[in-house]
Amino acid sequence: MTPKRLFAPLFCALGLMAQAAENPVGEISADAALVRAGAYPKLDWNIVYPTSVLEWISITPGGVIVPKSDLTMQVRVLAADVQSRKERWNGWRWTVTYTYISVTGYGRINNKSWRQLFNNTQPYVNPSAIVWQDELEEGDEVIFAAKANYDGGSWYYSGEGSDNVIVLKKGDYPPSYATWDTQSTLGTHIAPYLDESGAVDIGPRDVIVAFELTHQMRASGNSEGDMQDMIVLLTFQTEEG
Repeated sequence: MTPKRLFAPLFCALGLMAQAAENPVGEISADAALVRAGAYPKLDWNIVYPTSVLEWISITPGGVIVPKSDLTMQVRVLAADVQSRKERWNGWRWTVTYTYISVTGYGRINNKSWRQLFNNTQPYVNPSAIVWQDELEEGDEVIFAAKANYDGGSWYYSGEGSDNVIVLKKGDYPPSYATWDTQSTLGTHIAPYLDESGAVDIGPRDVIVAFELTHQMRASGNSEGDMQDMIVLLTFQTEEG
């Protein structure tokens, strides 16, 4: 989630342009061009905060992310929760064991080489670690891909319009699909990024990309798909911060 600061002033002559982590833009004016030592001029402040990530990027219906200006992108992995279930009869009752399956995730800008974001299991996810940082130019196209590493596992891509990939921004409500057995839901994995009503509560320069990797999702829904097999958080920054 983008950290929040009240204001970060940069003074120049009689004006000020301010940009903080959520990139507020502001102006300040004084009631006098020159101020003698020991005097205190009257200052007027005006701060405008961006309200939507769509001021910075566009998100196509297929999930391609396109910056509207030159930006720095940071990517963090929030979850890679794929598990297998095995039942065994021990002579008097069935026992059930669960094993994590590794997940591989990649990102790509335009037609450049894929950048690996993750290749491990859920216990090794570090949501605070930046796994990819890159410079984007206006008009670049950013897509992501992920796969659960088991026999028959398939690659799923953002940008192809697949129901298996969704992009969430501030104010969106994540789908509340039931999970398979004991797995955490999508909402549980991104709980730190939800408000009290269950809506996504991230900064105005963040988006979440979530994948379902083990079941083919349909527009009508799939009772076995939960959209939490791979989740990444993207944060966009300008040169000013």
